[in-house]
Amino acid sequence: MASETKSNGAAHPPVNDPIDQLVAIKNIIFGTEMQELTRQIQSLTEAQQQSSAEHQARLEKLESDFAGDLKDLKQSLLSELNTRLDSIQADLDQVNESKTDRKQLGELLMKIGEQLVKG
Repeated sequence: MASETKSNGAAHPPVNDPIDQLVAIKNIIFGTEMQELTRQIQSLTEAQQQSSAEHQARLEKLESDFAGDLKDLKQSLLSELNTRLDSIQADLDQVNESKTDRKQLGELLMKIGEQLVKG
């Protein structure tokens, strides 16, 4: 083996340890492929993180919109309920005002009966 080995134009220092020699050979043989795989994995990771951030932003907007719509619906229903309750109360008040009091009606009938008996 020469004192320096070149691969892809890069100089490699001499390696004496057998494990280091294997690592150096692995880097020479698979170095560019590993770098390409590392770059692709990094690119995919960044794309996934960006997509995740976009989905999180959409989810937060949907939650915010939903909360606002729910609040508006609640206020609308409460307003409608209050309007109907006021209408029912007004109808009850009108019925109570126009209804003849039973006690008064009984007294009137007794007076009419007395007058018929006297009459």
